[in-house]
Amino acid sequence: MMLTPVATHETTWDPKQVSVPLCVSLDACFVPISTGGVRLDTANIVVLDDFISEGERQELLDYITHSGWDHAQGPPSDRWEKATSDAADQPRTWGLKGEVLRQLSSSQMRAKVEVQSRLCKLYPEVIWCHQPSDAIQQSAVPSEKPAEAYQGSCTNAAEGVQGQHQERTGAAGSSYQGQGGGCPTPPEDSHACQQASNMGSGLSSHTCQQAG
Repeated sequence: MMLTPVATHETTWDPKQVSVPLCVSLDACFVPISTGGVRLDTANIVVLDDFISEGERQELLDYITHSGWDHAQGPPSDRWEKATSDAADQPRTWGLKGEVLRQLSSSQMRAKVEVQSRLCKLYPEVIWCHQPSDAIQQSAVPSEKPAEAYQGSCTNAAEGVQGQHQERTGAAGSSYQGQGGGCPTPPEDSHACQQASNMGSGLSSHTCQQAG
């Protein structure tokens, strides 16, 4: 599958503006790798404060709902559907419709490009690409190429925003959630926590999600 780096533009935003109030590793377990043996897999969450400004938050919120939308009545049904579930026997929660996600992915709206530009500025060592969930499920990244897997599988929130609508409407900060070694750590001058190390012999998959 061909991956294209996200679009960026010049931004005056400085990574030093970010603070990290929370950095945790969860659900550690050993998982098999394609070359034999096992590796340690963890889910890693980094919360960033002051990553998204109010202007970007409002523009993105208006896009996934409607300008002036009354959020007390829940998400608009023309853009959201109650079809998201972690398992077949779990209750369904709200998520953006597939078509809306595809439109958002291809859109070059200012707020989205600004967020992408900030991500690239915060993590210059990472090549950020959109990777739709159906492509993730259909295509496995070879574990013998950890660098390519790390750079090719990170997903920006514009593609991966799902979950409960209420949690999305009031959040001013951002969070990143990774599997298989953790998300890259922000620079030291942004008061970042220590990077979770990848203890496996290969990185078969890695996903970062931003929750704005």
